[in-house]
Amino acid sequence: MQNDKPKFKYEMLYLILIVCSWDINSMDWWRSFYPDARHIISSPLRWDTGDWAKFSCVLVATGSFASNDETIRNFSQSRRSSTTDKIDDIFRPLGAEGAALMLGSVYLYGCITSNTKLKKAALLSGESALISTAIVGAIKCLIGRSRPYMEKGAFSCSPPSIYSDNHSFPSGHTSTAFSIASCITDEYKNPIIGGLAYGVATVVGLSRVNDDKHWASDIFVGSLIGISVGRTISKLHQ
Repeated sequence: MQNDKPKFKYEMLYLILIVCSWDINSMDWWRSFYPDARHIISSPLRWDTGDWAKFSCVLVATGSFASNDETIRNFSQSRRSSTTDKIDDIFRPLGAEGAALMLGSVYLYGCITSNTKLKKAALLSGESALISTAIVGAIKCLIGRSRPYMEKGAFSCSPPSIYSDNHSFPSGHTSTAFSIASCITDEYKNPIIGGLAYGVATVVGLSRVNDDKHWASDIFVGSLIGISVGRTISKLHQ
């Protein structure tokens, strides 16, 4: 327990810095969280023929990935090594707790430097990550797809399910990473920044396949959800 105390103190200090640097204008972004989430979740009700055509293409592509999930998994696991695991250890957190730490740091730096653009990017990325996480979580419970390491096959589902072993589809880490990447890309409109953001998000998704926690189709759908949510949030706040 003594080893955890210094770490806890640093975490508390970091949280205090974030709270102290929080300005009243930042609350404007979070007041719109509920209407933004409602707008995104209800968006299928407003889809036109073109939107449904795109959705049909996504379903076909997802089916194509799913039919090759086991082949892709076997290929990935046959090439898994200590090197790929080390790379995963670096990038995997950026789809979970590491994302919160990164966005908090970006926001804090934006406050210190009075960089409104940086603060906006951090706030919108945080909002899109939370909304995409909620959507993905609901789908996970409804589909109940078994994770690869369960050795039940790519098409084993037990809906509905609250167990993590049955929460393979879609990938939450991937949706979080891509929702942040899309917000950053839309905010800065810089091909280099966008390329780096999406590159990191892609590695996060691949790390989940390497870890044998997700099928390739989980990554594909998770990335699309993240991108869709991130872009929508950016458009709503332009």
